Amino acid sequence: DPGGGKLILYIHGGAFFTCGASTHFFLTSELARRTGAVVLQPAYPRAPEHRFPVALRGLCALFEQLVARYDPRNILVCGDSAGGNLALGVVLDAAARGLPTPAGLCLISPWVDMTEESVMACSVGANKARDYIPYATLGMRAACAYATDEQWRAASCSPHRAPLAQLARLPPTL
Repeated sequence: DPGGGKLILYIHGGAFFTCGASTHFFLTSELARRTGAVVLQPAYPRAPEHRFPVALRGLCALFEQLVARYDPRNILVCGDSAGGNLALGVVLDAAARGLPTPAGLCLISPWVDMTEESVMACSVGANKARDYIPYATLGMRAACAYATDEQWRAASCSPHRAPLAQLARLPPTL
C-alpha cells in the first residue's frame, strides 16, 4: 500500500477557472516525496463551464469515497487559494453531514470570502502591490466565472461565513 495508508487530498487553486495538475505538480510531487503519502490532486470542473456549486459537490462526493477507503485519521485535506476555499468547503460539508473529518486541514492563502467586502478589506489595499492577481479583478473573476452575488454570501461559497459552531468542528487546521 503506497503511503502506508496515508493520503493527502490536494485541491489546486486558480481562481476557480484556471490551473490544474500541471501547474501544481511541483508542489504535489514534493509533498509525496517528503511525506511518503499518496497525493491525490483531482481535476475538478472549473468555471465558466461549471459554476458554483458543481466543483464543491464533486469534491464532497470524492471525499466521501475516500473516507470509505482510508482511515480518516490518515487523511490530510489541503488546498491553495480557490482550492483552499474548496478544501474548507469539503471538510465543513463532511462535518455537517456527520461524516468523519480528516486528521487535518492545510489551507495555503485560502480564498474563503467571495464577497465584495473581502476586496474592500484594509489588508487587500495594503498588500495590493505584492499580490500577483491584479487588484481590480479580484471580485470580477468570481463574479463572471464562478458564482452569483447571492451565492457569494452563502457559507458554502464563502466558508468564512459558516456558523461558529460549524467551524468549531473542523480538525486541526493550518
